[in-house]
Amino acid sequence: MYRDLPGGELLETGLRDLSQGIKSIPALVLMIGGARLRRHGIAIPVARPSDSTAEESLYDALFAEHGADAYRIYSALIDQLVSLENALPIIKPTGE
Repeated sequence: MYRDLPGGELLETGLRDLSQGIKSIPALVLMIGGARLRRHGIAIPVARPSDSTAEESLYDALFAEHGADAYRIYSALIDQLVSLENALPIIKPTGE
């Protein structure tokens, strides 16, 4: 459904993982953009206050997998998230 958008594959993978309770790299990226994605009508769960931030968790996961390249990959994923958010239409709640 979203594959044609920039970051569409990231969105689809992240949504699948979130629905299964998996905090994968794509899922963490979506959690970072959760508030804005929810304004676009995409169901992203709200993190519990006791959770570490999605930003910290994402960076830790990237560092564990990629070491010194973690920051570069983190920045690229955030850029991809912003491109995705900018490509999505804003869904207005009914009654407006």
